Amino acid sequence: MAKKNSISSINSPDSFSIIDIYNSIYKIKSKLDKFQRKKIIGLNLTLTQYCVLRQLWKTNGRTFKQLASGCHCSSSTLTGVIDTMEKKGLVKRELNTSDRRSILVKSTKEGQKLQQLTSPFDSTLDKIFKSLEAKEIQQLGLLLQKLNKNLNFRKIQ
Repeated sequence: MAKKNSISSINSPDSFSIIDIYNSIYKIKSKLDKFQRKKIIGLNLTLTQYCVLRQLWKTNGRTFKQLASGCHCSSSTLTGVIDTMEKKGLVKRELNTSDRRSILVKSTKEGQKLQQLTSPFDSTLDKIFKSLEAKEIQQLGLLLQKLNKNLNFRKIQ
């Protein structure tokens, strides 16, 4: 039977402990958030507003639930974000023709224009990941998804 990993179970000098990995993930997230803020600050957007627009640029017309999930926030938090973005003319609300109980959020022409202004962020991400092979990127993505699924706090407690 395989030994389960714990913070103290990986101690060889050439390997990372789980706490080292946690610290690396935290540092990477902090650096990416700081970098992202720098790139979008001139656009007068918050990180959550930028997240909403990025999702709408992929698929223009998403429900509050879809956007909240993609931005890792609650639907109630997103309501205030969408209100602000609507006042700025970046998004609009429309009735969902396939489900009249829900509302779709769509990017306006003004919101679409910002996509060209944020392309340097995407090209910089490409530069950050260029040292990784495609196979490594896929593996990293799968491992991070697996960790993310494990972070169901109800199961952990």
